Amino acid sequence: QRCLGVIPDWNRLSDGTRCAIQRTQGVNTIAIIGDSHAQHLYHGLITMTKENEGVAMFAASCAIPLLGLHSAADSETLKVWQFRANTEHLLSEGFSYILSHNNISKVVLSHSPGCSWHNVVDTLNPTNQDFNSILHDGFVRTYDALTKAGKEIYVIMDDPVYSPEKWSMCKASIVRRPVGIPSFLTSKNENVCSVKTSERVDRTVIDNWNRVSRELAAGNEKIHFIDLEQALCRDGRCSMMDDKGNLLYRDTGHLNIKGSIYVAPFIFSKLRH
Repeated sequence: QRCLGVIPDWNRLSDGTRCAIQRTQGVNTIAIIGDSHAQHLYHGLITMTKENEGVAMFAASCAIPLLGLHSAADSETLKVWQFRANTEHLLSEGFSYILSHNNISKVVLSHSPGCSWHNVVDTLNPTNQDFNSILHDGFVRTYDALTKAGKEIYVIMDDPVYSPEKWSMCKASIVRRPVGIPSFLTSKNENVCSVKTSERVDRTVIDNWNRVSRELAAGNEKIHFIDLEQALCRDGRCSMMDDKGNLLYRDTGHLNIKGSIYVAPFIFSKLRH
């Protein structure tokens, strides 16, 4: 309700992705902005804030968190998801809030790069049709605005994405028990729920986002990166399950509440560094 008091149109113009402000005005120190991949991190983050911290979250469906860019809103998409006509406007409202509140010192940009892959328009330069040029301009514009406002920027390198087949097999293999899962079952499920790092899907899309965001941040000490694969992958494998046998994903690419809580300590280890 705090966020709707600031941006009352959010629920009307959105599809269920939402904005949220954890604490009262002047207390929140962190903002996370983007699409549903910003929203799925919010629950875990607010479980870890200290009394002098708070999180403001601005999430709109498939919205790229770069100033002036409008993603996944082509004419064919809008025939099915009409609400995406509003997503650039909503994130603009979010950025305005972030830039006008000095108490927000850290800004997290979180996005599923597949949402904007060759499907993004620069509303400030609509004649530009080159995807990487649009992405370049969006990052430069956003980095510049946030750093000039004294913000530290944290770009999320997205969590691993799995195939629908792998997700279905993993979900079906999870054993729900009131007590701990025996280690031999956890080991068996781990094989079903994990893939080799070299077998992850959408690598071209994610690698392009990671490369461009890093190249344009070179030498800027106010821009940092949080690679969620470091939290969710180890020993050459990425998994949808934790060591206790808990499922961390609610679909092929979104973390569930347990997954959000699972990665939150890793994210805060970077935010508080």
